[in-house]
Amino acid sequence: MPTAKQVRGTYSNRLAMRKGRQNKLKAMREGKIRKPTKEIGLPHFGSEKQKLEQRSKLMKQRVQQAVESVQNEFEGNGNKSNISIESMVQQAQMKTEQFEKNRKLEDQSFQTQSLKEDRAAQQTRRTFFRQLKEVINKSDVIIMVLDARDPMGCRSKLIEHKILEKDPNKRIILLVNKIDLVPKQVALTWLSLLRQEYPTILFKASTQSQRSHLGRNDMNIRNANSTLMASSVCLGADSLLQLLKNYCRTNGVKTSITVGIIGYPNVGKSSLINSLKRSRAVGVSSTAGFTRTVQEIQIDRNISLLDCPGIIFNSNNKSYLLRNCVDVHELEDPEGTVEQMMRSLPKNLQYLQAFYQIPAFRDAHEMLAYVARARGKLKRGGIPDLRAAAYIVIGDFNSGMIPFYVKPPQRLLAAQ
Repeated sequence: MPTAKQVRGTYSNRLAMRKGRQNKLKAMREGKIRKPTKEIGLPHFGSEKQKLEQRSKLMKQRVQQAVESVQNEFEGNGNKSNISIESMVQQAQMKTEQFEKNRKLEDQSFQTQSLKEDRAAQQTRRTFFRQLKEVINKSDVIIMVLDARDPMGCRSKLIEHKILEKDPNKRIILLVNKIDLVPKQVALTWLSLLRQEYPTILFKASTQSQRSHLGRNDMNIRNANSTLMASSVCLGADSLLQLLKNYCRTNGVKTSITVGIIGYPNVGKSSLINSLKRSRAVGVSSTAGFTRTVQEIQIDRNISLLDCPGIIFNSNNKSYLLRNCVDVHELEDPEGTVEQMMRSLPKNLQYLQAFYQIPAFRDAHEMLAYVARARGKLKRGGIPDLRAAAYIVIGDFNSGMIPFYVKPPQRLLAAQ
């Protein structure tokens, strides 16, 4: 049996209620009745609520002031018909002159800032060259560190000539670093070519992260297998130390020598020192230009090393972009840099397509658009961010994720 709450009204009552609802909906559709809006109010967050109330109050005051200023200006001018055409033209000219004046001031400010930055960069470059000269003068032996991916591109024949011109007895060693980023046969070919001019060492710096007891293997590079080349231990340190110890002997008497480490930015000068010391003696970073001052490190009682900041000796050689000699985010045109990379490496285009898992592309612009979509680098409206994609591609080149190396010149091989 139904309870009191379940008892429904009579038919006439239900009909009246239905008509009432229909009339109310009709009135709301016709705009006679507005749907009441619920006042949300501010959340009770203590001090945050007070800040929101103050901000809302200030905004209302500003709106009111703006309305009053417009009204006062309109009332002060009187009727629009009283405003002459000459006064309107004069006001327009004044506003145009003020705009041009502000624009010139902004241009002058921008030029002044750019000039200051250029002067600072030139001053830094002069400081680095002064430190390079200091390292060369103090050193008995100069180790020029080269990148195995492009040894000739990061070598300065002019610096070598200046060193020997000032002191013919000063010894020069060419050290080809990062040999794990190129095929072993390519590294051995460069070794045989460079040894015709100066003593040359193939080297792979340690990539271990501990502060001491860095791993080292004394196996000859020719006998090293792919597993050892891909490991984190150092290779080539024993050959280099043995060569330096030979330079310490003069007429059968051991003497102390100072060894200067020079080369382009990010060729591995600091990593070389840490591998020889077998500890984190100096700071290292994948960012170019991390070393800013000369640092002296004692290897043993007879050998001390001088770490020099990296310098780009030949600024016209654009291949240093592929070897991470400059900071990626300092490039003015990263998209153009990627385009130049693709022209220099035509055989790697299919590898780029497979590496980024993108469709076939015709040029650098299309490739960057695909990379931007694949990596989620999109601007407002879904437009691909080509600049961000270019940073990604250049970073992958610099880190060695995309294989790149320059083969030894055929004319040198034929002459050999």
